[in-house]
Amino acid sequence: MAQIHFILPDRKIVEEAAGEAHSYAIKNYYGSGPIAYAKRRRFQRALNLARTIPAQNVIDMGTGDGVLLPTLAHNYERVVGLDVNQHHIDQSQRLAHYLKLGNVEIVCLRDLSFDELRQRVGSNFQLMFLLGTLEHVGSQPNIWDSKMAFLRDCFSLLEQNGRIIVTVPKMVGMIMLFKNFVQRSLGRGYDAMSIRQLLRSSFLKDTDELEPLWTGGHVGFNHLKLDVHLRKHFIVHHRSESLISVFYVLGQKNERLT
Repeated sequence: MAQIHFILPDRKIVEEAAGEAHSYAIKNYYGSGPIAYAKRRRFQRALNLARTIPAQNVIDMGTGDGVLLPTLAHNYERVVGLDVNQHHIDQSQRLAHYLKLGNVEIVCLRDLSFDELRQRVGSNFQLMFLLGTLEHVGSQPNIWDSKMAFLRDCFSLLEQNGRIIVTVPKMVGMIMLFKNFVQRSLGRGYDAMSIRQLLRSSFLKDTDELEPLWTGGHVGFNHLKLDVHLRKHFIVHHRSESLISVFYVLGQKNERLT
């Protein structure tokens, strides 16, 4: 496949699709600041990985308000955007309508099991994008096993040799100290984290005290622990890093040899 370039939709259309609701896309992907640049760059790196994966039909799991959908619609035959947040679903549906993305279907997961989802959209997909989502998925008391179970459900939507491109944020090490400083300076601080816990996660890479505090956000997520579990349960075809993110291409361990 030729190079896939991330298409940032026109800001006015995204704002119109959001209506009076909060727009995650406007807050995070537009503008010239470092956060917006890093998030746009994360999309592009994921799309660069997708070049090497033969696929006609793709899923955007955790589509949010649909900022990635125009790019996928222009490069694949069929695109399904999935999310559990009905407000995000409404926004992405309006965006797809305004941009006339006729090959895009958007489905709310909130009241659907994966079996019901397969009956609705089929399982003839070769690729899934799971970008900035896996860190938010799971349940206590075992957040890691629940994340692995979610990934297995995701693979059930793909063909046997399907691939999942995953990005997660780095949440331990010195980058954690830097992120915390930047977020606090912007008024988005990790208030649930004490200074002691911050220092332990930054210098010792120890999140044992934070993991019980995890409720679907970033506090308590440890990308190094995730790495161990991913390698245990799946084939890691690719792993790379940016300053603030980790990128994976995952396959199933029982996939057909080719």
